[in-house]
Amino acid sequence: MKNILKSIFIVIFFSSNVLAQSTEPAFNSKDMADLNADSEVKLSTGKQVKQQIRNWFNRKNIIPKVPSKSNKTYYKGTSVVNVSPENRNYPKSLQQAFENAFDKARAEFIFDRVGKQFSDKITESYEDGSSDARNFNPEMCNQSKVESIWNKIVALTDAKLDQALEENGVDPEEYKSTPKTARKELFYEKSIETITKVAQGEIIGLLPVQTFVATGDDGTTSVGVIMVYSPKLIALTTALKNGELPSFTSKRGGKPISYYANKPVNELESMFGPRLVFNEDGIPMVLAYGQWGSSYHGNNARQRERSTDLAFEKADMQASQIMGEFLNGKLESKAEQISGSIVQNFLETDCKSQRKTENEETIDKMSKYLRITGKSKMKGSAVIREWSKVNEFGVETIGAIRMFSYSLYQAHSKPVNEKATEFNSNVKQSIEDSDPEEDW
Repeated sequence: MKNILKSIFIVIFFSSNVLAQSTEPAFNSKDMADLNADSEVKLSTGKQVKQQIRNWFNRKNIIPKVPSKSNKTYYKGTSVVNVSPENRNYPKSLQQAFENAFDKARAEFIFDRVGKQFSDKITESYEDGSSDARNFNPEMCNQSKVESIWNKIVALTDAKLDQALEENGVDPEEYKSTPKTARKELFYEKSIETITKVAQGEIIGLLPVQTFVATGDDGTTSVGVIMVYSPKLIALTTALKNGELPSFTSKRGGKPISYYANKPVNELESMFGPRLVFNEDGIPMVLAYGQWGSSYHGNNARQRERSTDLAFEKADMQASQIMGEFLNGKLESKAEQISGSIVQNFLETDCKSQRKTENEETIDKMSKYLRITGKSKMKGSAVIREWSKVNEFGVETIGAIRMFSYSLYQAHSKPVNEKATEFNSNVKQSIEDSDPEEDW
């Protein structure tokens, strides 16, 4: 009887487990996809921007730094914004990051054409395999009492010595109790290589054609720039500076200047530097985009307005600067890398006992210098748009668009009417706005 009950119990237990397992949902492909998404390593913003740049080149079948069929050569540059989007200085840092990325592309362009490279490598080695290599001369102990400190203050009295040690964070008593030490090299090998790159040339006619901005969840923002060089752009800058009609036009008609001036703010916030556009007649024009931010963060409304007005002026100065570099800019760069290794094997003694020490050191240093100058007359240019936008963190970006065109140069060349125009200074509010395009 007990065996029968036991068998029934086992059957019921096994059946209940099978039923329980059959009612649980199966682990399907969607669950696997969700698991992979949770464990997926996300690319950094810098890698995202570089990936977008590669995709852009692939879509257009372009090889960077190699002239295309249309004799255009493309370069790229990336940079990191120094602060996060919630920082009040984010608009300024974003503008500066764009300039850094653009500068890297321009520096590579100049180096590829007129750059020079110098290298200097020095290797030294020494080994003491003598039978008495581990023996110290008595004079060595008498001559090496913390020379790095002693040589500077040996002429001072004991009182001044104690004072000097205390000022430099050294306990006088501890210093006086420091034993004499000496060191003897057994093996020494050093290899140092210095590589220097220098370049200097004109950056006239270099234009960014695409910009990328990526912001990560941690607030890190990276920017990327694709820049183009073309002989036609050199001819364009020469014509604009001389007030001449550019020699080339668009293959298809462009758009009126109002199209570029009235673009949505969401599009303008990712536009930086000079851009080549064409009007409805296919005549080329150059637009320069600059951004900045207000420096006042207080609650005084009047001071906030003053600071905002200054920010608009600074944004225009950024646009004017990049325009001047496009029309008549020069770049000078220098980069130096020092690399190598040092291996040491030496004996150290305090004249009572000695110890053997091995030391390995890797050398990796880099220094860079970049200078860009721009000088050009602004005749033929004017600000066609001022805009501002507040992001989700309450930080306001202020921008300006400056245009340089042949038609504007012609307009600025006409003599100015010296007859003064009278204005009513007591007007509080305009009753009706007149459209200059219709009434003038």
